Amino acid sequence: MITWLLWPEILLLVGFGALSWWRPAFAKRYWNALETRVRRINPGAAFAISFLAPLVFRAALLPVAGIPSPTAMDEFSYVLGGETFAMGRVANPPPPVPEAFRALYVLTTPAYVSIYPPAQAAVLAFGQMVFGHPWWGVFLSVGLMAATAWWMMRAFASDGWAFPIALLAGLQLGVFTYWMNSYWGGSVAAIGGNLVVGAYGRLRTRLDVKAACAFTAGAVLLGLRRPYEGLFLVAAIAILLAYDVAARRPKVEWRELTRLLGPLAAGVVGFALFTAWYDLRCTGDWRTMPYVIGDRDASAAPRFVFGEPRKLPELPENIARFEVSYHMPTYFRSRTLSGYLSLKGEQFLRAFWIFLRPALWPPFLAGLAGIWFARRWKLGIALAICLASLLLEIPVHPHYMAPFVPLYCLLLLFGFRALRHWKPRGRPFGLAFSRSLVLVFGLAMLLSAASLVSGSTRWANDTEYACCGLSLPHPRDRIEAFLDSRPTDSLVLIRYGPYNPIHYEYVYNSADPAQAKIVWVRDLGPAATVQLVRAFPGREVWRLDVGLLPGDLALTPCGAGPVVPCASPLSLPGAR
Repeated sequence: MITWLLWPEILLLVGFGALSWWRPAFAKRYWNALETRVRRINPGAAFAISFLAPLVFRAALLPVAGIPSPTAMDEFSYVLGGETFAMGRVANPPPPVPEAFRALYVLTTPAYVSIYPPAQAAVLAFGQMVFGHPWWGVFLSVGLMAATAWWMMRAFASDGWAFPIALLAGLQLGVFTYWMNSYWGGSVAAIGGNLVVGAYGRLRTRLDVKAACAFTAGAVLLGLRRPYEGLFLVAAIAILLAYDVAARRPKVEWRELTRLLGPLAAGVVGFALFTAWYDLRCTGDWRTMPYVIGDRDASAAPRFVFGEPRKLPELPENIARFEVSYHMPTYFRSRTLSGYLSLKGEQFLRAFWIFLRPALWPPFLAGLAGIWFARRWKLGIALAICLASLLLEIPVHPHYMAPFVPLYCLLLLFGFRALRHWKPRGRPFGLAFSRSLVLVFGLAMLLSAASLVSGSTRWANDTEYACCGLSLPHPRDRIEAFLDSRPTDSLVLIRYGPYNPIHYEYVYNSADPAQAKIVWVRDLGPAATVQLVRAFPGREVWRLDVGLLPGDLALTPCGAGPVVPCASPLSLPGAR
């Protein structure tokens, strides 16, 4: 999707391309001086600058685009996981009347937990415990993604190449996209991928224990964040590493290989024991992940093209409507060749806008072309294996591709390097053009920031939008702000109507609902309401009607203590 913000960048790209052709020596002296300084930056400074660059840029926008609130249903689940860990728990006890707390991507029995693997929640918990808000965990993880990308690329190129590409990738993925501006994340899995691929780059030339430890740490992190896609990346890299070791067999001693078995075995055993223990605490069965139960109990659509639909479970009306209106149509669309191709085209196009702004198009395409023309078949094999994982999945979002960020960075690196040496008709066009792309990228980033500061652009209403990927506030935020301002704690009984947008859920709570200012529950009728009022005594009781009519959002006071008949709806901003 090309927005008005991208047109100036495209025009700059064309303009500097023409200038690079007609005047390839423009600003040559300044570029030479800059590149000399970049090559002289020591590794410690390069790591620190790579880490800080996206963080400083995003921090400068805090007065305009502050700390985001969770909006997507997945985000509320991740925040629940982060709160759970921040409280020193692995899982929370089931809430009173668990069915009233039922929400997508959350288990209420046998424990009250997020269904997702725990790595992202651990990052949010770190932000909550150290800085007082979970988003700061997301914030710091983005910087670490850029820094580990620099470390990874040092195994394949000189510091003079690794450092600028890490800056470009970190700024592209870590400022305006939802990887920074939501709680879904993406950077944690990218860190794992960077460790795996960076370790491979070192192990292919020298069987080093430190590199083996990095490989193991990255693989474990992928298993705790994106286990499916991570498995494909680890498998691809393991195949390439085995080939490289076999090719060097006369020079490789058995003792060298056995030195690597320690960290690898420790990682496998530790990962297996931890996941078994974690699953046991969350589901009561060490063999069953929370995600498996969550998917089984709330979905009829399979997640893979080879799956078969199941009978629709008994679900609350709004969750059933989400399944019937979103997941099932997506599945049936994937059953025909034309539908499957159009679905995958849309999914990869969304990812294209996340990963690639116009200034990065030429080097990325050059990197892809280099797989064939420069015979980088190992990179091609890794990309093909990772691509297969996405083609087998039915729902795919850009953060599913986060484990493959190191391959993306390598394509940019090799592409920039190829462009730099391109001399069509003997003219040094490629050198000038590759330099100008960095300038165009920087100007485009500043233009995006200026448009936000001036108010001419607002954050997009789609978290997967290329710029600027922070969704608009959840309608619940207005109700929450009003109830937070009241002196008494609240219990909100929610009734859904047929006009509630399917992607909006209101029943999400903290890890310890009894201590929360507001408890959000489903209105299951008088008997359940009596149980809830007794379980959460001393609270004002409210009824929230959502979507009974188009655009309807009605908050009605129902009294405190014993349940009393509800009065007339209040007039609130955004509520009927």
